[in-house]
Amino acid sequence: MQQTPYITTNFITGNQCDLTNPLNGKVNCNNNSATYSCDPCWQLVGNEQRTFTEDGIWTGYRPICSKEDHL
Repeated sequence: MQQTPYITTNFITGNQCDLTNPLNGKVNCNNNSATYSCDPCWQLVGNEQRTFTEDGIWTGYRPICSKEDHL
């Protein structure tokens, strides 16, 4: 599965960052960084942490949450 970068020119609007939560997960923003996590029984695939650069671009790619396999 190919992921596409999430590019933005606004970092934070009020107390909310402008990144969307991954399906079955969430993103928390603090200053110029974003940290992703997944709900229980889901595993993060991709970048856990991203940084907002001076160029107005988020580093890395938006991660996804994938269902954990319990064999």
